[in-house]
Amino acid sequence: MKRVSINWVFPFWASRIVFLIYIVLVLAIDLYLLPSIYFRLSINQILFIFSLEFLSAALFIFGMINREKYLKQQKLYKFIELNQLYITYISETNQKKYIETLEMEWIDNKKDTGTFTIRVYNIGGLLSHKVNELGSKLEAFLGNKLIFNTKQLTYTDYTFELIKDERLKATDLNLKKGRNSTVIQLTKKISYDISKVPHGLTVGTTGSGKSMFLNYKILQYASMGADIYICDPKNADLSLLRYVKGFPEENVAITSNQICKILRMVNSQMMNRYDKYFSSQESFGKDFSDFGLKPIVVFIDELTAFVKVSDKKIAEEAMSYIYNIVMMGRQVGILTEVSLQRPDTSVLDGAIRDQLGCRVALGNLSEDGYKMVFGSNFKNYNSIEIKGGGYVQIDGKMSQPNYFETPFFDKNFDFLKQLEKYYS
Repeated sequence: MKRVSINWVFPFWASRIVFLIYIVLVLAIDLYLLPSIYFRLSINQILFIFSLEFLSAALFIFGMINREKYLKQQKLYKFIELNQLYITYISETNQKKYIETLEMEWIDNKKDTGTFTIRVYNIGGLLSHKVNELGSKLEAFLGNKLIFNTKQLTYTDYTFELIKDERLKATDLNLKKGRNSTVIQLTKKISYDISKVPHGLTVGTTGSGKSMFLNYKILQYASMGADIYICDPKNADLSLLRYVKGFPEENVAITSNQICKILRMVNSQMMNRYDKYFSSQESFGKDFSDFGLKPIVVFIDELTAFVKVSDKKIAEEAMSYIYNIVMMGRQVGILTEVSLQRPDTSVLDGAIRDQLGCRVALGNLSEDGYKMVFGSNFKNYNSIEIKGGGYVQIDGKMSQPNYFETPFFDKNFDFLKQLEKYYS
């Protein structure tokens, strides 16, 4: 679409009405008048009349086809006008003249993204300071949720949600045992494939919904038939999985030594898979799913607490295993799910964080907290008022963090009972 400014002229709608009336009139001429005067007209005159009819009909159809585009442009024009995004002066002849105006463009993104973008151009003039301040106003004017905005040197893109996403309910999901899928669905529109986007990071303070989100992920992995290991140094909610009937008790670690032992064992399994399945040319371009290998996932809750309370030597050994798994685990299906209450770069550095493909921040974090989770100077966050609400960024699918709401567990849903079904 073309740029829109205060100088933009909206297509003359009355002309379309004229075209419509004209078509009706010429049809009337064709049906009633021409039959009586055909013998008076030459072939060229008849062809000329038909050509005019065809041209008017073509113009009308063209206008209707482009109607949606014109309406979008008209919206931008109204927004510029309502917010006075222009500078004027009155000439000597008492006419309004425009010194400067912001220019905007409506960009329809690919349909599978479910978004559209409003691009506001920065021409380096007196109105440049307003280019990056239009998010909330555009959101209110258009009635669509602002997902993120991207600032470039000569423009700023505001990307909006075209179709409202829906929060999932755990009871509505396909949690059938052994389902043939490696996809984790987060909302109606947001999902990712663990064979392409391995490892996860979840940050959320008390009351943010972090524990329920981790429970949901455990169910997703269990429904895939994954081997699940739990490292819970605080001996909190996740450690209760050792009481689930059929769940291997030795897969739950509480003490520092137990946690390090599990990480050592999983690291060994990873290397064994590489030796057995990925040591020949036939394995080129393949991953664990091509060999029918089930995922192995380690949930590490409160990694910061583990590092702070553990002996330095044990903590360093465990972190070396985590680093290896994060860097090498994707191809062989060895995954980690790391969770923290507060971001801490001294525990989780950028090298590890950047390999965690699905990064989630629940509840309200500080600006530094968001920067630690998403690895960029993320400032376009709003106050989170819903438990389970937050931001998610998935490598290869999202250039910026998106607001989302985690799957909802109603009071009638029994997480432990559902988990038992996979081990009975």
